[in-house]
Amino acid sequence: MRRLWALFHDTFEGDADYPVVRHVFLGKTPEEAQAIYDRHRSTDAFLRAADDAGRMGEAVLTTEYELMEVDFVPATHEGRLAVEAIDGDAGAGPEVEEAG
Repeated sequence: MRRLWALFHDTFEGDADYPVVRHVFLGKTPEEAQAIYDRHRSTDAFLRAADDAGRMGEAVLTTEYELMEVDFVPATHEGRLAVEAIDGDAGAGPEVEEAG
């Protein structure tokens, strides 16, 4: 486990109460996480549309940001990204049922 800073960028569509897309930008410092987001923004048309115009095509989009210090756990053998907030309030997302 490694302590890092995570900038969570959530994009919501319409009046959904959950994000349709969650980006997580990790850095050793808050400034590094922000710089990684800034660089990624130039390559991601959906993220730019959500941030700048609040829409893409017919989809109405809103975004929320949160910057927090997290304990980073490398991807598991299932290929999942896991981060846990220092205070335990945030995580990698909803539980995923294993295909069986």
